[in-house]
Amino acid sequence: MRLLNNIKTGVLLAFMMGLFNQCPLASDPRGPAWLEQGIEAGKDLGADVLLIAFFGKGSLKSGQGVKTADVDVVVERLKAAAPKAKQAGVILGIENTLSAEDNLKILDRVGYDSVRIYYDCYNLAGQGYDVPAEIRLLKNKIASFHFKNGKDYLETGKVKWDPIVAAMNDIGYEGWIVLETSSPSKDRIADARRNADYIRKLFGVKA
Repeated sequence: MRLLNNIKTGVLLAFMMGLFNQCPLASDPRGPAWLEQGIEAGKDLGADVLLIAFFGKGSLKSGQGVKTADVDVVVERLKAAAPKAKQAGVILGIENTLSAEDNLKILDRVGYDSVRIYYDCYNLAGQGYDVPAEIRLLKNKIASFHFKNGKDYLETGKVKWDPIVAAMNDIGYEGWIVLETSSPSKDRIADARRNADYIRKLFGVKA
């Protein structure tokens, strides 16, 4: 279902290559083949986005900077995979803990619109970034959003969503909002419904 402001909700056919957290794309020789296999699977499934994770061993961050050598390899491997992703109609959404500025440098070096940012508002707020400002800087380079608020409901956690939603509206975002929310009450269905209702309220959309 498309909302009034073009934000999508419902079932997103996408998947995540979390194996890169333990077997980094920057160093594992199997990485390029895995990327190709992921793209082929995405095409077969009709997926919109293939999430490429850079956490744990695969993190690209070093202190307040980046792991330059790792980024160099990642750029080349993404650049090689990007044309295949474009042909398959799959966006490679890279998710990491780098700043918007550093991510834009990576995207500029890759040079393909089929590689974009998978933006997790909670994770990046936890890194101390100004999330609304980052969203406005990244603009159409964002493939999708993760919404969560740690162990809390969306409306009761540390992240404040009104400024984030304002930034999303400012850039004319038309992609997906994907919930990575927890279940404070242990009733997963009820808690998911509560969080979804809150998102509709944020965007002024009736259920």
